[in-house]
Amino acid sequence: MKKRVILPFLLAAGLLGACGVNNDTPEEAAKTMMKGLTSGDTEIVNEVNHSDAMSFPTSHMIDLANDYGIVDKMDEGDFKYEVKEKKPNIVHVTSTKEGIKCEWNMRFKKEKDGYFFTGLGNY
Repeated sequence: MKKRVILPFLLAAGLLGACGVNNDTPEEAAKTMMKGLTSGDTEIVNEVNHSDAMSFPTSHMIDLANDYGIVDKMDEGDFKYEVKEKKPNIVHVTSTKEGIKCEWNMRFKKEKDGYFFTGLGNY
C-alpha cells in the first residue's frame, strides 16, 4: 500500500522539479529570459520577470523582442552572455546572429528562489 502512495508522489515531485526555471545565477536567468523572449512564451518570461509592473512587464518585453526581430527567428543559444565583473547582477546580452543587432544590459536581483529580471538599462 505504501508503494502505491509513494510512487505517484515521487513522479509528481520529479515533474514539478523539471518544470522549474533555471535561474541559479544571473547568467542562467538571462538565458531563461531570452529563451522565453525568442519563443514569445509569456509563461517562461513571467517565471523570471520580477520587474516593476509599470517598467518592464512581460508584454512589453515580448513587444521589444518582436521589435528587435528575435521572436521565432533566434533562440537563447544565439546570444553571448557576459556577466559584468564589477556588477555581477548585470548580464550583457548580445546577438551573435549576423544581421540582427540586439544588445541589452539586463539587471537581475537575488531572491530566495534564485535570480530574477528587474530591468534593462545602462548599468
